[in-house]
This record gives sequence, C-alpha cells and structure tokens, in this order.
Amino acid sequence: QGANTTSYSDGDVIQGNLYKYRVAAFNDGGTSAFSEEVPVTVQTANPIELSGPSTSSGDFSLTVTYSWPGMLGSTSDRFVLEESTSPSSGFAEIDNSPWNQRPTSYTFNLSRSTGTYYYRARAYNATGWTNYTDVISVAVNTPAQTADLTIVNNSSYNMIDIRLNDQQQAATGEAIYPQGEYTFEFSSSGSVSYYLGVGFWDDTYRDVWFYLVGTTNVTVGANTTITFENPTIAQMLTNFSGSRNWTGEYWDAYAGIHFATYTYNSNGSWTLYDDGTPIASGTVSLVDWPVYSSYLTFQHCGGCEVITLWYPFGQFYQNNGPASWPTILYTAQ
Repeated sequence: QGANTTSYSDGDVIQGNLYKYRVAAFNDGGTSAFSEEVPVTVQTANPIELSGPSTSSGDFSLTVTYSWPGMLGSTSDRFVLEESTSPSSGFAEIDNSPWNQRPTSYTFNLSRSTGTYYYRARAYNATGWTNYTDVISVAVNTPAQTADLTIVNNSSYNMIDIRLNDQQQAATGEAIYPQGEYTFEFSSSGSVSYYLGVGFWDDTYRDVWFYLVGTTNVTVGANTTITFENPTIAQMLTNFSGSRNWTGEYWDAYAGIHFATYTYNSNGSWTLYDDGTPIASGTVSLVDWPVYSSYLTFQHCGGCEVITLWYPFGQFYQNNGPASWPTILYTAQ
C-alpha cells in the first residue's frame, strides 16, 4: 500500500471462501512485526435457482431467483438464460433480463415445438458471474396442427350426404342433425370440394331433398366454416332460377275456363295475372318451415292468406278465385 494508508480493500475474493489477513507497518526506520491474523469469511449469496414445468404443450415460463449479497451489490445486474437439447453440453444464451433493474426474480416466457429442452441460468453484475443453476428439463409435446372444416346444418332436415373431395363422410344411418355441426380435420392446407345433401334415410338409401355443392380452401391452424341453410322461399318458388310461373285454372259462372298465373322472381317479388292481365303484385315471405316437415308455409303479403306448399313443393292451393270457384290449385310450370 502507499504512504499514509490505513485501510485495504480486497476485491479478488470468492463467495464462501475463508480468508486470513495480517498487517505490518513500515517507515524509513524499518518494518514492524505482523499483527495477529484476522479470519474473514466472504458472505455467500442465496443459491441461484431456476424453476419451471417439467412438461408443456408448447408455451411455458421459467423463473430464475437470486439475491446478490449486499457487499457484492451493484446498480447493474441481470439474469441470463441458456438452452440446449443436451443436458450436459451445447448450451447457448437465448434471453436475458433488462439491465439496471436489480431483480430478485425474473420470468422468461418461451414457446417451443415438440422435443425435450434443457435450461440453466446465472446472474451477472459488476463483480462478475454467479455459478449456474442446476439444469432443468422441459418435455414439450405440441398438438398436431390441422386444417379444420366445420360444417353447420341450419336446414330443417338431417344432413345425410357429406362428400368431401369425392369421399363419403357419412356412413349409413349417420347424419348431422338440424342445428348441429361437425368439424373435419385435414393434415395440410388446400382446396376441398364438397357435396352436402339433406333429407331422410330410407333404410340404407339416401333420400336427398336439397343439396349444396362447391369448393372451399382450408388452412393449417385455422378453421373454415360451411353453413347449410334452408333454401329461401323465393328459391323454392323459382326452382333456383331467375323466375318461374305457377298456373291455376278456374271456371266462371258461365262455364268459361280462365287461367290465373303467378310469376315469381329470384328476389322474392311476384305478379299475379288473370288471363294474361296483371292484377296484383308484391313480395313473398316465408312463414314457417318446421323441422322434419313435408311442407312449408308462406304469404304473398303481411296480411295475406297463409299458404301451404307440400313436398315435393310443386303445387299449392289458394282461396283467391271467384265465388263460383273460390279455391284454385296452382302448379309449377
């Protein structure tokens, strides 16, 4: 030490070690005898610990905990996390805590694919590094990613014909019931063609009343939905075309035959003709379509007569004829 020094600081020590110190004084006249030895044990920090789950489905957290001894304190310290696929070698730093926060614990949030991973951590400040924590392992088993296709049956009948990419998915007697749904899984993204038919099982025969066909795309990690709705009343009356005529005949009091014709359009509008002359028009609306029923009901206007359209949905009766022939049977053309 330099002249006139009465203190000494030893920064090159190891936690937990016992050190012995003695001193002597000297000047121009010589050196004194050594003092008695003074033992000093360097304060040991709390052991650094790393904790976390032993298994995970993909996302997990690891927490490191440590408190620096007061004599080794610093305004800058951090935790460092290392990872390997081997329990004894190949560790590499993957994350660290922020500087200048002096945390006593810090949580690392990780996401990994299927496999077994090994972790260790240590703390650092101006005095150096701590020892590593014990190595812990996390076995990750992530669920297989699929491309999902959900088929929703909002129709009034059982979905009994489900063909995806020309492969039948509904075995004999199976169905997606009204207001039900089912999700099919695909191992890869791509295009899926579909034919969906609703109706009734007749023993082993599929009696399909309505069907929906098309193509959709499915994506791994996502869900695509196809919803089967009942046809609209306009579709029923136009037979899914732009327009369609329904004609009925009636006789007048003088035994003369006449023709009443409804022209229904795809937008739901209609016009009624009497022997070719338009006499009324409006917009048709559905009243009811009960589940599993062989009929539906509709109206030509809000306060009009409720008309029943029976399966196979090609004829209906309406009380709009003359007094001599009040009920007219209309047949789809």
